[in-house]
Amino acid sequence: MILILSPCRVLSDSVYETLPAGGEDTNYLVLERTAELYELNNFLTSIVDSSTETFIIAVGNDGRILSFNEGASQIFEYAKTEVVGRENIDKLFATKERKEGKYEEMKKVATEMGKCRELANLHTRSGRTFPALIDLTPLRNNQHQELGMLFVGRDMTETLTIQRALEQRTRELEFINSLSLEIGQTLEVDQVAQKTLKKTVEMFDGIAGAIYLESDDDEDEGMPHLIAVEPPSFSPNLAEKLFLNDNDFDRLRDRLPLLRTSADAKSAVMMGFEHKPLYLCATPVTSKAQLMGALVILRHEPFDQSKEFAQFLSALGLTVGSALDNAFLYKDTVLKKEEITLRNQELDEFAYIVSHDLKEPLAGISFIANLLVQDYYENIDDQGQTYINSLMDFSKRLDELIDALLDLSRIGRIKHPSEKVNIGTVIKEVKQNLSYSIETKNVDMIAPEDDLFVWGDRIRIVQVFNNLISNAIKFNDEERPMVEIGVQELDENMYQFYVRDNGIGIESEYFDKIFKIFERLNAREDYEGTGAGLTIVKKIVETHGGMIWVESVLGEGTTFYFTLPRYISSETDQSNN
Repeated sequence: MILILSPCRVLSDSVYETLPAGGEDTNYLVLERTAELYELNNFLTSIVDSSTETFIIAVGNDGRILSFNEGASQIFEYAKTEVVGRENIDKLFATKERKEGKYEEMKKVATEMGKCRELANLHTRSGRTFPALIDLTPLRNNQHQELGMLFVGRDMTETLTIQRALEQRTRELEFINSLSLEIGQTLEVDQVAQKTLKKTVEMFDGIAGAIYLESDDDEDEGMPHLIAVEPPSFSPNLAEKLFLNDNDFDRLRDRLPLLRTSADAKSAVMMGFEHKPLYLCATPVTSKAQLMGALVILRHEPFDQSKEFAQFLSALGLTVGSALDNAFLYKDTVLKKEEITLRNQELDEFAYIVSHDLKEPLAGISFIANLLVQDYYENIDDQGQTYINSLMDFSKRLDELIDALLDLSRIGRIKHPSEKVNIGTVIKEVKQNLSYSIETKNVDMIAPEDDLFVWGDRIRIVQVFNNLISNAIKFNDEERPMVEIGVQELDENMYQFYVRDNGIGIESEYFDKIFKIFERLNAREDYEGTGAGLTIVKKIVETHGGMIWVESVLGEGTTFYFTLPRYISSETDQSNN
């Protein structure tokens, strides 16, 4: 508790006259103690006056200012002699606080609670109003009588400015994070633009917004075009006049934000903004260090001109640019996928038509070749018989190739309904189909015994396992061929299968080539086949949403890996998987 506020005046001679009679020793001790108190008071006074950033004011019970430190003089711009004993403390409060009786309100709280701390607006001699954090403490003597109030505080303008700036930066960061999450969930250009505008206009307390993009049209090179406005009811023609002009983009191409008033007053009136100032903020929208366009906001209040706000705008433009870039990339990917799908359909149809049309003349060639064998073979010399045999062989070979081409085209054109497929049953069926080869070549087969289910076209899945296992047996010159079929859970949606053998192997340079139609690595005389089996397998796997790849070491063996969708029993309809 502070009991002494103002500096003590130097002791006058009258003090000595009033000292009680007690002998020279007693009087000397009293004078010595008084001098010590005087020095201590001067020391405390010098500390109070040395604080130039804090005002320390003693206020009497009647509200009059009793003391005024150097800090108070500098802050309020009054000399001590102008206010001490002359002015009421209310003089230092701003007009609104003074009218509301702010000091008396704080005094009441301080009296009841022992202290009152509040933020209030104070007023200087020159008319400057500033926020101050004030501590008001009662001053009491030893008998606990209230002598007045100690009014201590400091100018909070700079502190509150920094605090507000930090709060604003925090809001801006949270906004960018929130916007990034929201627009990152869509890959449609229009939706990205509209969501961005709606949230940004709200963030800035704006009245309108627009997004421009640089044109890809060679004829309009460099001329931006409007892709979205907020609110959507705005007329694009009026919006273009109200927002940006060609000169604005010269600055934006330097990736610098543009802050100015909206120039087109006529358009502003037509849009209902007459008699109100309009301020424009244009943010460069960038991606990969390239200007994509601009995000423009209009509002009635001026925009922040600080470096921190410019940095926020830069981050905002980069966030929007990345989202738009991803949306454009997705759009291009979808278009290319649709184009590839269309071309594949056309190729499938072409392959079917060609192979189907080739069947008829080939059948005629085979028929004539058979007639030659039946009716004239004995009458033809050895060279002629060789020609006929070659013709028969070529016809058979061509028939096999056409059948393979037809089979490949059917995968794209003819789709059987998807169903729950037991891989254990599929492997048993394939082993039965290949039982002759398995027995004659003494093949050791290793396969999973547990039931395991995938989702897809059962006929085609059987074909995948049949082609891979038959290849593993065919391309194997070991005395005891080994074929191992295995599986592991790739993730919650896919199984990864493999078919491994200890056969002749494949050189790594041919890993991609073997999946191409009619590509063979070995002579047909050594290993029969059309060269279409792996192409068919790859297409079946990919139509099921899976992948296939190979690992092999020449002379040691080959492993084919492929993925297929799992059957998920909780789903009621998996026909779209």
